[in-house]
Amino acid sequence: MGLLACACGASGPEASRVQDPKALALSAAGAIGTAPGVAYSVSISTAFNDGGRRGGIESKGKIDFETGRFSGTADGGGGFMLLFGGPSNGAVVIADGLFVKTEAGPWERQPPDQATRLAPFMDRAGLSKALATAFAASQIDPAIRAAPCGAETCQVVGLLVPPPALVGLASYAFGAGAMELPPDLGPVAVDLYLNGSGFPVRMETRLTAGPAVTTVTLQLARLDPAPAIAPPIP
Repeated sequence: MGLLACACGASGPEASRVQDPKALALSAAGAIGTAPGVAYSVSISTAFNDGGRRGGIESKGKIDFETGRFSGTADGGGGFMLLFGGPSNGAVVIADGLFVKTEAGPWERQPPDQATRLAPFMDRAGLSKALATAFAASQIDPAIRAAPCGAETCQVVGLLVPPPALVGLASYAFGAGAMELPPDLGPVAVDLYLNGSGFPVRMETRLTAGPAVTTVTLQLARLDPAPAIAPPIP
């Protein structure tokens, strides 16, 4: 998941921030639950080790947890593009209604009930609880590690997330039955990067199923105050 440096011998300000990895992982979920808002960037890419086709999706945006507003864009293809117009790229705004922009087309107001697809991501309490449940079920590496993250150094916590916990997390985000895992899939390794305040700013993982390798990278930034998100059209 990238080159990581051991912080076991750190001293000074960095050493004072080093925490027990298990406690830090569990508190990271709670940090989501207290954020007024976040900016996110997620990358999901799939490659085939037999030289076959590649695919993926890139999405970024902002969430106002306090008023339940969302603004995001996506590029790529696949099922999740249904949330963002598509088929290749699009955008969504939830602010006094649901607005979708497909490709280079104009913004269009959509039936508000379709916004429920993104509701789990705007519920910071529910999201925090779902993450805490998954982390609590995981095997957490006791090693103290560190890596650069922006202008500071993050503590990196390694987790082995069991398949049932992955299914539970996917069910929260996308609904029951949203994720079918290969029967031979073992625990999935995840690297969780936490900044000096204990906020999770990056998560990285790789999933292998047959010839396909899917890499997922999520980056977060805590926003305080919450971002201002307005309707794109009257």
